[in-house]
Amino acid sequence: MQQGGGNRRCALRPDWSKLPLELLTTIFQQLNTKELVRAELCCKTWHSVLSKPQVPGLWGCVEIKLDELPNRLDLPPQDWDEHDVASEMFLPFCQWLQDRAPGLESLHLMTAIESELTLAELQLLRHLGSLRTLSIWSPPDSISALFPGGMAGYGQALGRLTMLTSLDLRHIGAPEFDPVQLCHMSSLRHLVLNYLDITVDFDVPCAWQNLTKLNLSGNRMNQMPGKLSVLHSLKMLHLEEQYGDFQITEPMDFLTQMKDLSQVQLWQKSDHSWNESSLYALVQGRLLIRKTPGCKVSLHE
Repeated sequence: MQQGGGNRRCALRPDWSKLPLELLTTIFQQLNTKELVRAELCCKTWHSVLSKPQVPGLWGCVEIKLDELPNRLDLPPQDWDEHDVASEMFLPFCQWLQDRAPGLESLHLMTAIESELTLAELQLLRHLGSLRTLSIWSPPDSISALFPGGMAGYGQALGRLTMLTSLDLRHIGAPEFDPVQLCHMSSLRHLVLNYLDITVDFDVPCAWQNLTKLNLSGNRMNQMPGKLSVLHSLKMLHLEEQYGDFQITEPMDFLTQMKDLSQVQLWQKSDHSWNESSLYALVQGRLLIRKTPGCKVSLHE
């Protein structure tokens, strides 16, 4: 009897591959990227559903850690450089992502890979025309490897993503990266370029006039970006932790034109001096910026 009961239980085991498409889609929409990738390997039916970029809501947002991608050599990350495992993993991932590009609106890549990844020579970006949000983060100990000798081309490739409303690049080691390469991104609302080692001094492109958040912290700029006054919609401005000879030498009267500005953060190293007259601006009779202890400047409500 027990054996028969066991057989009946086995016979009643559900066949998940036969679930209605509408129900499968509803279930898959609750999963994160990593779970979706695993689900895609369960059976042919699930793979068929998940490999269709036109299924709404499945691949609209992809968030993935590149060092979690499977590698056939099964080596720990610290040994990847010697075996070029990173490229072996990443190229198939590029193709996988490209197949889902038509429905992709948000892409967040996080990596600790210290190998010569080239993002498939940046060709992948050409297929992401519908992208609205792009984030690429790399931890501080691996900032040199993602795009060796290719950041100029990388900037140009990014500049083609004219539908982006949010771009967030952090710790990818790009001293030759020029923010002006993004001058055609007229849809941008949020722009974060943190710890890229940017050294170039630049004028803010007029195309950025819709920005509400600009964060250029952790670079090596020597002065304030020019023409900040074109950012009429700006609400947040971050320029702290500049590691060059960053100085504010001109009065920041342009702030009087930025009626929506609600947060300004400037942090100078303690051994640098400020031009005191440049730290103050009046907007409608109220003090906008004030110097605070520790050489940090913040908005005073």
